[in-house]
Amino acid sequence: MFMQGFSGDLEAAHAKATQLAGEAVSNVRTVAAFNSESQILSLFTSSLQTPLRRCFWKGQIAGSGYGIAQFALYASYALGLWYASWLVKHGISDFSNTRSVFSWSSWCPPTVQLRR
Repeated sequence: MFMQGFSGDLEAAHAKATQLAGEAVSNVRTVAAFNSESQILSLFTSSLQTPLRRCFWKGQIAGSGYGIAQFALYASYALGLWYASWLVKHGISDFSNTRSVFSWSSWCPPTVQLRR
């Protein structure tokens, strides 16, 4: 829902640039006759400045969210491995039990559905 609302204004900004390009291509002879290719190009470039800034920030936000999610995933693996090594070091568990529990816990939860 956040991403849909985030890109709603972006489509309107792209529509303006698309309309300008479409009109210039369909009236290419008129544009060439009045020698206004550079003017059309500058209008097209300026109409894409707003979507460019918005796309940049949208990419930054999406990339940051993805990075945080990946960090949380691998940090939880690291914490689990550290705790498993602590258990083995202090003699609370042995390596084979710890390995089997960690293997189960790292692969099964995404596929198991909890029922209430």
